[in-house]
Amino acid sequence: MQALPRRRYTPTSIFNISPRCMTPPILAPERRRRRRSAASTQQPGAGSESGKPRVQPGASGSRRNARDGQVQSGRIVLKPGREKSLLRRHPWVFSGAIERVEGTPAAGETVALHSTAGEFLAFAAYSPHSQIRARVWSFDPEARIDEAFLADRLREAVDYRARILPERFDAVRLVHGESDGLPGVVIDRYGDTAVMQCSSAGAERWRDALASALVEQGTCRRVYERSDAEVRRLEGLEPRTGALVGDEPPDVIRVEEGSMAFLVDVRHGQKTGFFVDQRDNRAHVSQAARERRVLDVFSYTGGFTLAALAGGASHVTAIDSSASALKAARANADASGLDRSRVAWIEGDA
Repeated sequence: MQALPRRRYTPTSIFNISPRCMTPPILAPERRRRRRSAASTQQPGAGSESGKPRVQPGASGSRRNARDGQVQSGRIVLKPGREKSLLRRHPWVFSGAIERVEGTPAAGETVALHSTAGEFLAFAAYSPHSQIRARVWSFDPEARIDEAFLADRLREAVDYRARILPERFDAVRLVHGESDGLPGVVIDRYGDTAVMQCSSAGAERWRDALASALVEQGTCRRVYERSDAEVRRLEGLEPRTGALVGDEPPDVIRVEEGSMAFLVDVRHGQKTGFFVDQRDNRAHVSQAARERRVLDVFSYTGGFTLAALAGGASHVTAIDSSASALKAARANADASGLDRSRVAWIEGDA
């Protein structure tokens, strides 16, 4: 199948709707996660006599994870006053906020963040090549960042979608980075296929564990990696694609969204194959399009074009510079049973 073009923009339309794709800080309370983490990862007798981790908050050096041997070494001490954002639960630490790095943490390894006064702030994934030098895993000083911790975060994210989303959606964003306490990780599910993007050093380090947990928890049958975004280079990471768990995905996966159907190419399409995060915006366009003439610029595979048609638009002009993207858009219109005669398909640079 001909590869679709790679671009850095987000599809838009004549309707001025802001995408809901910004990642907010981690604000959810961690008390429930703390109890689970302590119960699932702390071995009896590990560390001190009280059962606490070997290294208490504020101490430097290394500690070895009792469950899987993962070494957590080093700590980051922030400049005076730069702890304020972390105290407000912002999940990033920029390079300019760091006073010093103690120890020799490797890329993606877990480090402890401390204020100048020695106060523990968070555990984070270290990224020596990025301006975002550390991305927070947990603000809980009792947390143990290991496979069980990450599997628990993943389960909570998947369970949350199951509670709030109707069953009619075949394409779902299961994990949205820091919003779900998994910095740098995006996972979209298309039917029984999950597509994972890892865009940070911490996500890269735990990629295989997360992929295995997805299948073990019954979330999907296969996991395919699409870690090929340019942002990886800012983290010192090379692009990666390919099957992580299970067999290769089919050439196209049919997913339905309301009355629309999309034939998704997860191996060559943009992002993870489709703009799952624009579902609400497509619904807004559909509601506003009745008996209107709609311009869809950078139409890609027709997400907003189909939404406008499904909403009763009298005519849609869909413009894209890629012939293969327009071909896929027409195929999606046919799969949805929509009238293509109401669309002017224009190949051109908007």
